[in-house]
Amino acid sequence: MNVKTKFSVLLTVLLFFSLKSNSQKPTRVYFHSLKAVVVLGAYQYGDTMVINSAYRLKNYLKSKGIRTYFFDGEKANWSTIKRYAYGANIFAYIGHGGHDANTSGGLVLRNLVSREKVAKELKLHHNALVIMEYVCYAAGSAADDQYTLTLQNVLGRVTNYARPFFKAGAGAYFAVDELDGAIRFLDKFFQGKNIESIFKFMTFPFDRIEIIKPSAIDSTMKIGIASEKINQGQVKKLYNLAFIAPSNFTYKDLKR
Repeated sequence: MNVKTKFSVLLTVLLFFSLKSNSQKPTRVYFHSLKAVVVLGAYQYGDTMVINSAYRLKNYLKSKGIRTYFFDGEKANWSTIKRYAYGANIFAYIGHGGHDANTSGGLVLRNLVSREKVAKELKLHHNALVIMEYVCYAAGSAADDQYTLTLQNVLGRVTNYARPFFKAGAGAYFAVDELDGAIRFLDKFFQGKNIESIFKFMTFPFDRIEIIKPSAIDSTMKIGIASEKINQGQVKKLYNLAFIAPSNFTYKDLKR
């Protein structure tokens, strides 16, 4: 084989692996075809850390080239939000968790948007990703918990919070009780990592995986719950991370 032939073969091999590598990651064009809605729930005076985290998430999504709509729950009403959320590939909510006399769920805007309204009126793109950040009940624990919850309690809370979004078209649900947790998740998600592997990555080194098992919503999906040890009166454990989705759910599923 002469030098020219060797060089040609080398170029072919490099091109093959370059194309293969690029095919594993989303392109700028792919991001431009996505639509995201970020909702900052109604907040109390002084919650500047929560507010700033929501704005950082909005800016992060825009920096990826994703068409992003941002709503401040103190000002925006549900009718406006659901109109812009029609067909959204990503729906993120940051703020207070909804809860009524019966169960947890919904969005806290100027008024509580019930689980029923979310299920019936929100129309997301098929297989959309729903992210809950710093939302009581959404990942399991709530700020007003007076005792350590059982795992069964937590499974019920997370399932109740997620179910309306799946009825609205979602294909995956991820909840994290950590400011900027959504960006931390999306960094890995947009690299092509699947949702279960990101869940496991985000538990390291302080959190403990409590369970990963088939979900009550759909047996083809899994539910994962993680916790960390705390010492707040009778509350000894904070359930702060959860997902419900097919284990291998990746960014490629957002447009299927």
